Amino acid sequence: MAALVFVLATLLLPLQISYCVLAQQNVSKKLYVAYLGEKQYEDPVGSIIYSYKHGFSGFAAMLTELQAEKLAELPEVRSIKPSIAHPLQTTHSQDFLGLDYTKPTGLLHDSKYGDGVIIGIVDSGIWPESASFSDHGLRPVPSKWKGTCQTGKAFRSNQCNRKIIGARWYDKHLSPEDLKGEYRSARDSHGHGTHVASTAAGALVPNISFHGLAAGCARGVAPRARIAVYKACWGTGCHDASILKAFDDAIHDGVDVLSLSIGKSGAEFEGSLDAMKNGITVVFAAGNEGPAPRTVTNASPWSISVASATIDRAFPTLITLDNSTTSIVGQSLFYEPKDNNNLYEIYLSSCLIKSGEKINATLASGKIVVCYSPDSVSITSPRDYLSLAVLAAKEAGAKGIIFATYALDILDYFVNCGEMPCVFVDFDVVGQMSSVVKVAPARTWIGGEVLAPKISTFSSRGPSPLYPQFLKPDVAAPGSNILAAFEDSYKFMSGTSMACPHVSGVAALLKALHPDWSPAIIKSAIVTTASNDRFGLPIFANGLPQKIADPFDYGGGFIDPNRAVDPGLAYDISHKEFNASFDCGSSCESVLQNLNLPSIAIPNLTAATTVLRTVTNVGQADAVYKAVVQSPPGVRISVEPSVLKFRQGKKKRSFKITFSMAHKVQGGYLFGSLAWCDGGSHYVRIPIAVRPVPPPMASIIFLLATLLLLPLQTSYCVVAQQNNASKKLYVAYLGEKKYEDPEKTTASHHDMLTRILGRQTISFTIFINHTMLKHEHRSVQRRSSWFDYLQLQAWILWVRRNAHRTPSEKTCSIKPSIAHPLQTTHSQDFLGLDYTKPTGLLHDSKYGDGVIIGIVDTGIWPESASFSDHGLGPVPSKWKGKCQAGKAFSSNQCNRKIIGARWYDKHLSPEDLKGEYRSARDSNGHGTHVASTAAGALVPNISFHGLAAGCARGVAPRARIAVYKACWGTGCHDASILQAFDDAIHDGVDVLSLSIGKSGAEFEGSLDAMKNGITVVFAAGNEGPAPRTVTNASPWSISVASGTIDRAFPTLITLANSTTSIVGQSLFYDPKDNNNWYEIYVSSCLIKSGVKINATLASGKIVVCYSPASVSITSPHDYLSLVVLAAKEAGAKGIIFATYALDILDYFVNCGEMPCVFVDFDVVGLLSSVVKVSPARTWVGREVLAPKISTFSSRGPSPLFPQFLKPDVAAPGSNILAAFEDSYKFMSGTSMACPHVSGVAALLKALHPDWSPAIIKSAIVTTASNDRYGLPIFANGLPQKIADPFDYGGGFIDPNKAVDPGLSYDISHKEFNSSLDCGSNCESVLRNLNLPSIAIPNLTAPTTVLRTVTNVGQADAVYKAVVQSPPGVRISVEPSVLKFRQGKKKQSFKVTFSMTDMVQGDYLFGSLTWCDGGAHNVRIPIAVRPVHKTELQTTRSQDFLGLDFTNPTGLLHDAKYGDGVIIGIVDTGIWPESKSFSDDGLGPVPSKWKGTCQAGQNFSSNHCNRKIIGARWYDEHLTAKDLESDYRSARDAGVHGTHVASTAAGALVPNVSFHGLAAGYARGAAPRARLQVYKACWGLEAKCHDASVLQAIDHARHDGVDVLSLSIVGGNEEYYIRQKEYYSSLQAVNHSITVVFGTGNDGPAPRTVRNAPPRATSVASATIDRAFPTPITFANSTRNFVVHGSVYGQSFFRKFDDKDDSWYEVYHSSCLFGTPQTSNVTLAAGKIVLCYTPASSSIIVAACHVAQQIKESVDKNTALVVKVSSARTWIGGEVLAPKISTFSSRGPSPLWPEFLKPDIAAPGSNIMAAYGDFYVFLSGTSMACPHVSGVAALLKALHPDWSPAIIKSAIVTTASNEKYGLPILADGLPQKIADPFDYGGGFIDPIRAVDPGLAYDLSNNVNPKDYISLDCQFANSSCDYKYLNLPSIAIPNLTAPTTVLRTVTNVGQADAVYKAVVQSPPGVRISVEPSVLRFRQDKKKQSFKVTFSMTHKVQGSYLFESLAWYDGGAHYVRIPIAVRPVVSDNYADV
Repeated sequence: MAALVFVLATLLLPLQISYCVLAQQNVSKKLYVAYLGEKQYEDPVGSIIYSYKHGFSGFAAMLTELQAEKLAELPEVRSIKPSIAHPLQTTHSQDFLGLDYTKPTGLLHDSKYGDGVIIGIVDSGIWPESASFSDHGLRPVPSKWKGTCQTGKAFRSNQCNRKIIGARWYDKHLSPEDLKGEYRSARDSHGHGTHVASTAAGALVPNISFHGLAAGCARGVAPRARIAVYKACWGTGCHDASILKAFDDAIHDGVDVLSLSIGKSGAEFEGSLDAMKNGITVVFAAGNEGPAPRTVTNASPWSISVASATIDRAFPTLITLDNSTTSIVGQSLFYEPKDNNNLYEIYLSSCLIKSGEKINATLASGKIVVCYSPDSVSITSPRDYLSLAVLAAKEAGAKGIIFATYALDILDYFVNCGEMPCVFVDFDVVGQMSSVVKVAPARTWIGGEVLAPKISTFSSRGPSPLYPQFLKPDVAAPGSNILAAFEDSYKFMSGTSMACPHVSGVAALLKALHPDWSPAIIKSAIVTTASNDRFGLPIFANGLPQKIADPFDYGGGFIDPNRAVDPGLAYDISHKEFNASFDCGSSCESVLQNLNLPSIAIPNLTAATTVLRTVTNVGQADAVYKAVVQSPPGVRISVEPSVLKFRQGKKKRSFKITFSMAHKVQGGYLFGSLAWCDGGSHYVRIPIAVRPVPPPMASIIFLLATLLLLPLQTSYCVVAQQNNASKKLYVAYLGEKKYEDPEKTTASHHDMLTRILGRQTISFTIFINHTMLKHEHRSVQRRSSWFDYLQLQAWILWVRRNAHRTPSEKTCSIKPSIAHPLQTTHSQDFLGLDYTKPTGLLHDSKYGDGVIIGIVDTGIWPESASFSDHGLGPVPSKWKGKCQAGKAFSSNQCNRKIIGARWYDKHLSPEDLKGEYRSARDSNGHGTHVASTAAGALVPNISFHGLAAGCARGVAPRARIAVYKACWGTGCHDASILQAFDDAIHDGVDVLSLSIGKSGAEFEGSLDAMKNGITVVFAAGNEGPAPRTVTNASPWSISVASGTIDRAFPTLITLANSTTSIVGQSLFYDPKDNNNWYEIYVSSCLIKSGVKINATLASGKIVVCYSPASVSITSPHDYLSLVVLAAKEAGAKGIIFATYALDILDYFVNCGEMPCVFVDFDVVGLLSSVVKVSPARTWVGREVLAPKISTFSSRGPSPLFPQFLKPDVAAPGSNILAAFEDSYKFMSGTSMACPHVSGVAALLKALHPDWSPAIIKSAIVTTASNDRYGLPIFANGLPQKIADPFDYGGGFIDPNKAVDPGLSYDISHKEFNSSLDCGSNCESVLRNLNLPSIAIPNLTAPTTVLRTVTNVGQADAVYKAVVQSPPGVRISVEPSVLKFRQGKKKQSFKVTFSMTDMVQGDYLFGSLTWCDGGAHNVRIPIAVRPVHKTELQTTRSQDFLGLDFTNPTGLLHDAKYGDGVIIGIVDTGIWPESKSFSDDGLGPVPSKWKGTCQAGQNFSSNHCNRKIIGARWYDEHLTAKDLESDYRSARDAGVHGTHVASTAAGALVPNVSFHGLAAGYARGAAPRARLQVYKACWGLEAKCHDASVLQAIDHARHDGVDVLSLSIVGGNEEYYIRQKEYYSSLQAVNHSITVVFGTGNDGPAPRTVRNAPPRATSVASATIDRAFPTPITFANSTRNFVVHGSVYGQSFFRKFDDKDDSWYEVYHSSCLFGTPQTSNVTLAAGKIVLCYTPASSSIIVAACHVAQQIKESVDKNTALVVKVSSARTWIGGEVLAPKISTFSSRGPSPLWPEFLKPDIAAPGSNIMAAYGDFYVFLSGTSMACPHVSGVAALLKALHPDWSPAIIKSAIVTTASNEKYGLPILADGLPQKIADPFDYGGGFIDPIRAVDPGLAYDLSNNVNPKDYISLDCQFANSSCDYKYLNLPSIAIPNLTAPTTVLRTVTNVGQADAVYKAVVQSPPGVRISVEPSVLRFRQDKKKQSFKVTFSMTHKVQGSYLFESLAWYDGGAHYVRIPIAVRPVVSDNYADV
């Protein structure tokens, strides 16, 4: 620290210049410097504004920025920061809290109503004349009071009394302009402070109301507490300087509680900790930026942050419609008007008014304006334009406003409406309004029938963006529509400003009752006793959508004052522990999480984490408490000890809470709780928030903690700009006082400033005041462990001044570990093949001499030193090959090392051979590298630019090489590979090494090679870490995975303007330019069409797209593709895109080679802005954890042959240095691992020439290692995990152990031949092949496997079986002991597998080992899948639905894959050439087909086939211009229809992928169904005209279609309903056609669902269990280039060059582009664009904590470079799915709320299907719709007699609302548990839909009018939809008991009994009559009634639950219910 101060002091010598620092008043903005010329000096004393002297030492002074910098250097200054102005946050609530004034017991009474306690109100002052501040009946002022009553304008000293006992005000930092309209005194000119003070401690005032509303007595929470006023807030806001002064004075004055209803204050850390130290409980408002997450402010852990909630009071307002028979109810503060005849017309307007705009007076005058704009709904309350709308309506002469909104908890915004009615209504009721309405005055309604509390819409949410380690807010309290004092009257206000004083008042009551309680105990008592339910119902959080509240909404819950009196236990903590946490060094993460707070937050749970807590018994002395844990989903919590025993002398007990992941849940926070229960009245509950993240994040988090521990000077510098613009107000905070004498402290402050400023006089400097902080001790210097911008401001100032100074000026040394001998190809040494050792395999096998290895590859570079034949003997006599000459390769280039060479080019064209050598010479380098790795000679002094220096050699350095060049620029063709096999057999090769991709010859030639004694070794593939990607899986060959070795290349990355460095991995060698600093450019990337990213800023950088403040509730569909285009045009190198919507990856398809990646907001803050990278170093030895399976290494099981466990073994394949032409080069891949095994096989063959290929393979596999140094082998990937057999087969190769395996699993080629012709017995034959592994892909019943072992060791031996069984599987071995003797070398045994548990879903692993008690442990790996789970399919969605193509049972098989069913596709046409529409294997066209194949442009009649059986197109309504971009035929120009059709009914197509992603088979849901195409949509925008759609539906009826799939957004839906044509055409349903619609892509906004008629099935979209993790590696380029870690996004990015290791700079842009703007190509070119704009939109969304950190990095001008790796495919249960897609439209239907929509959810995110001749990803409900259409087709094929209604019912009633025991979530902002408006009945489950048990039928036999009941709409008559027999119930307006009728049809077992299972919505009672249904053979139908009534009068929002009929067996027939209780129209009920 001292060294740093000295450096700073040296750098900041007095300069003969002056700087004017323009500091914007926002902590997140940059500082700018202007040069003004010569410096002037001034009197330092005159600069001091405030002196802080009572609780701590410090002062506020007018300083230039340079002076502030110098001040920051002084050792006595703790911190320095600019003064920031903070906004203010804005009486039945006390009764609602249970504080009954009249009750003779309880907290209020027992605490004497707070008498004697002093509450300090830091706010806008007070109105002393208010009756709320009467001191009537109060005793004298408490003796501890030491304050003053400061007089001023309109505030005399006698206006203080025994209630207002003191008042101070602070205006010395303000200019005369600032003070205009203000009282220069403690008098309140705004009313905010008065309202707050009266809420906290107002006296009892009777007969109070707001114009008759809320009439009663007004009082504060602590009505006898005393008030000390600290006026720190003015019209300009609340400045830090004045807030800090208020803290200081409050400490001196003797305050007990401090209440601050203000926005985020820098003083939350400075003064509040000192206040807490002095026993003051500090209470802050949490902020009003909700419901966006990460918006909570004032998050210091020692203070209480308060969220806002509603109370059980409502103001229902009756709106009567013109027919006078119906009314609707809203909420308002409208009181009795003068004109009672207020019947007015309405005028509909969006009311999206900006400042200065007006409403059309001509249209609005004399009317009521109905503000309705559902398309512009944001996630925030309508605060920004509500007041403007009221003003504009008044100016337009409107008579009132009816405002449709989701936020009904801010009625105070209508206070200024006066007598004009201003009413909030829910969106649902707007459609019911008539043209004329009458508004009645509001009424007051109080009591339990108002569902409350609810967290207010505006209340800020957690987590804290700056301090996620502290769970915030702490508690919720009443804050919506609070009536309290306002000047001489009383007024409603809403805000966390109103919630804050409620908690302050409760804290005062607790302090009065428990004067010995510390602030921490008071906080603990409040938090741990808070409630999270009310009347047995959960507390909800208002917002969009409404959801059940969680700790980020309300902390511990809703405050319960009476329970807080006796909490039982308390989490106490002293200020010393908080002080200690400031100097936590490298242990910050642990220190912060172990602070003894009454909550736990773990923002990054990467591994098992233990948290410490201590509780103090404040209850009964002898007590026993037991832990009650509610674990978050996927997280395991253990508490030790789980029982705490207290006694008289032992009041404190400590315990540990350990968190670990039960599931690998990615990304979002999860919530739970820990409670200590004594079995009586004490239930001490703390909230828990945990965010599991993948393990790679751990290093980043550690780095972040390191970066944040910047050495700080002990000073705050607060800037408030003055008129001269060169001086600003700074606050210097020195911490504890040095002197007790204030005058000495004053003198020390003057001396300090004198040292900085000198003594000069300046005419414009005003001496204002001078006081000192004199009641505390000076603190020592300390480091802050929190990244508080305010505390770091002085440091950042210095950084900006000295950015030109490189961090290398401060040298860091690194002590190396022990030096190890280096070997270039160190991999051989790592395998134990020591070249110098006189024993071991290498020596004993004579280094492979005499063995011939055939290399089938790209040829060889014969001049390489690795192929020298020096010292070798003659060519082996068995060799029969030749040396084929050719271009640049003569016969004499073969020698005793390269003994032969052949090449195969006869299949190639002259074009293919361009740039190639027509010879065995290698033009690619791959073959040379492979050959030298397998058998290269010893070559000394080899390195890669100094890295990995040493000797190069092959595994078998004396083996001979035969070259077979079968691979060329066009790849490795089967024909040439097969010829190579044939030649190798002839030539006498012993081992064949094929480092190539999957070869068709793996089965043909390789089996013949094995037959001829050749060991064949293949590479396993480089498509990892995705499972099921292993290739070359023939059972007789060896497939090799890749692993790392114990060599690393650490690369130091120095962070700019920092003293720290980080270490990564690279092959970066000494550059010519050592000054390699790199920058990033952050942008919001909110780009509109035609707008560009600023190329000047982005060119050559990486653009980081980040815009938390502009996030809407919808996915960024509209501008994402535009961002990609703009970034390319700007010259950016790439884009990193931060978003909450990760399920629209297909929008990045067109990025091409430019990486475009989605990341969650949480990772953006890990980026720095300037770095320097040093060259890499070589590090070898045990301290490098190795081996690990390489990330890229392909994983098992084999997708084609799961019966064979693959890969077989792992070997070194990462960063292998070997020959490359005349030099040596690093390469990575299983191509590099393969020759290592080939070399070992050669050594074994040399030592054991009689061993067969099968014995060699067995020896390698059974002796492989699965640990190293006692540690398990890991597999790199996402996440890293312990490796299993699908990663490495038997393990990592151990050549020396393979020499003597003991036993071997031998097998002849004859057995393999017979397995190829196994007929119907294949499964048994294949599993019994005598392989050194066992794989059972489908264990459905006990299964026995046969094996035989051959003794290749000691003749007489006894082996015992050691079994490691997979979990849930029992393995028995018979016999379990094998005895060998001289004449008995072979022994057979049986291995029987059975299930002990029904383990669901994936492979489980174990092993079988034969052990002789000595050196031999013959181990084979086992992989078992106990129940079926489908293999990898490109259209994974079908597998995810359980539609297994290979399963001989189940819906798909039983329905004959949909054969015979016709699906009509109404869309953009079809691309008939796609393989998905092949009719191979299909029978004739169904005879019922009556359609046609209409020819047209590029579409002839023969394009129809047995798959596409017909096609029609409709273009009569189109113009020539409309048709310019389309085909006048059924051919698909937009390819949307092609994608949809292939998803519904595409044929099985192998080898499909998107650039290697999602590789496998593509197929439709009903792959044998037939397709009829109706092209009704045209143009690239796929516009679907109503007339075309109607005609298509009409034709479908004629043509014989069974299922009609319409993946279109409903056109004019009202047109459909109102027109007879549509009505007529939809009789398709009555013609047995199942109609399926997509619901639309306008989610997650509610009421956006489209295509909602009851007759159709409306489909929502969901994700599937497939992800595409994309590693993003971050580095700092300006100091010692070392990678500091990786984070993972999601993308489809694939590098076309696997060797590309490029790093890119980042270009930061807002990405908020308007049409006139242009992209800055200069700045963005060649970089990755990071879109980041925290405050660029009026839509307020939380900036997560990482957003603040990245912004700080940008401000510090530190450069960032990133590397984006290719995406991987990840499939399985570790991907949390399904989730409802962000974009999926939500219910209720805005037109038909009576019908619950959507009906069902199905896969719709990132669906891969046909797209022209290719396959691409698309997302949308358009993709979900055909999944359901396909399932409907399968059901129709299986149940041809089922009506469309039964099919729909079967799908809806069997849908799932959970997966793996976890609820289905709905993506959005915030993410929430899905409800019926997200997914209807749930996520589709096709297998269960086969047998639903009961069905809700609507066939003509039931009621001919069921579907035709829409007649009531055509006739404009009354419609009663509740009797439609739908498989759902929606009641949009439950005003009175309502009965709904339903009928179910038994479609299952004839004799059955079903019982009703009802889950009632909160506040609603449901009864079912009868509750038991009995069916028999002749009674298949049963009717029942469902009656709904309200238990509470719950206002406004929908509530959800279900009704199910259960037969006690397999049938659980569940329908969803949505009910919206509303206030009755009858005021007798109101």
